[in-house]
This record gives sequence, structure tokens and C-alpha cells, in this order.
Amino acid sequence: NYSTPYHSNSSKQRSRQKNLNKYNQVMCKIYSQRLKSEILKGKVNFSRHEIMMNT
Repeated sequence: NYSTPYHSNSSKQRSRQKNLNKYNQVMCKIYSQRLKSEILKGKVNFSRHEIMMNT
């Protein structure tokens, strides 16, 4: 009887770890995409700003 709760617990932890890894991967993707879009926005704003300064 002692082996079953331990086994279920370890499998739960394993699945939780899998979910964590998946979550981290998704968050990394979202973060990098957001970063890219922010950089692009910044570049666009910067070029707009330069155009406004030149005119």
C-alpha cells in the first residue's frame, strides 16, 4: 500500500514538471515575439521621429 501513493505522487510531479516546461516554452515564445514587436515599433517610431525632425 505504501508504494502506490508514492508512485502516483511521483507521476503527478513528473506531469507537473512537463506542464511547467511547456508553460516556460510558451512564455519564452510570447516574450520573444513581444520583444520583437516592441523593437519593430521602436524602429518605426524612431524613423517617424527622424522624418518629423527632418521636415
